[in-house]
Order: sequence, then C-alpha cells, then structure tokens
Amino acid sequence: MVESYIESEAQEMYEDWDERAMDCMTDEVIEEIQAILEKAFNSDHATAYWTYENPVEIDIFPVK
Repeated sequence: MVESYIESEAQEMYEDWDERAMDCMTDEVIEEIQAILEKAFNSDHATAYWTYENPVEIDIFPVK
C-alpha cells in the first residue's frame, strides 16, 4: 500500500524521489501505520454481513 502510494506520487516528483521516500519508511513507521489500520478495523463493522434469523419470503408473482 505504501509502495503504491509512493509510486503514484513519484510521477510528480524529481528523479529518484521514490527511493528517498522508501528510505523514510522505517520499520517503526510501518509499525505505526499498521497500528492505525488495526485500530480502524478493530470491529467487525466493515466485514459483518447482514443476516436474517427467519426466512424471507419473496413474492415473484404479480399482484392481481
């Protein structure tokens, strides 16, 4: 994800900027980013699927 971001930004920057930017991505920085993502997706809100306990009847015949 970080590499994709740097690659997309590199097109607007000077030559070899992407290499310098990647050098800034230390293990500590990556751990901080990981911690933020884990906090953001800590709940099942983004992955929980809606289910019904009882069956749902769908009437496919037209009303007369």
